[in-house]
Amino acid sequence: SPVKRVVIVEDNASVAKYFRYVLEHAGYTVAITESGDEAVSLARETETVAVLVDVSLRGTQYAGRYIDGLELSRILKDDEHTT
Repeated sequence: SPVKRVVIVEDNASVAKYFRYVLEHAGYTVAITESGDEAVSLARETETVAVLVDVSLRGTQYAGRYIDGLELSRILKDDEHTT
């Protein structure tokens, strides 16, 4: 069966580890990042089925500027390659 990946954008290692555990036991592969740039890049890949973003994430870099998790969520929502 095709790979189903979930991207986790989280700066708290304990929280990221918990979500990885739950999702891997549900049959997903997991990618974890704190970077907005990397999150968008991973989200655009065809095997990604969902992106979990910590909306309180602070200071992630995207396109040469710093944004928070809520703004990253909006960017992912508005990107034609990630919706």
